Amino acid sequence: MDNGIPAPNEGSDARLQRVRALAGCSALLLALCEASRGRLTMPQAAFFILASAWDLLGRPATRAQLLDEEGGRLNKSVKNTYRHLLDPSRRHPDALGWLQAVPNEDDLREHHLVLTGRGRKVIEGALAAVETV
Repeated sequence: MDNGIPAPNEGSDARLQRVRALAGCSALLLALCEASRGRLTMPQAAFFILASAWDLLGRPATRAQLLDEEGGRLNKSVKNTYRHLLDPSRRHPDALGWLQAVPNEDDLREHHLVLTGRGRKVIEGALAAVETV
């Protein structure tokens, strides 16, 4: 099984690439943790990374699309706790304000998740941390 961990007989170049990939993942997660001041769970971080990726591609996704894409690997709590990533509100005054839910013009029942200015700075900082590895 290819789990990203170097095999003992693997060449040093391939081994170095895998170690760098692991270090990059670590740098990304640590940057998000630092930006959230330790208030982000792993599933929330994964959800934010996915939402950011789709928005950066110019195709913002809905919460349901992001959860479906992960095939149930994100735990069920993210269905509700993703609001922690949205703009602060009366109900969630301590929300991080990294994503904004924008109504879908074709179906007002759906909301696309787009990066806010703050969220864009966070993901760009996290990506920059990966590049330093």
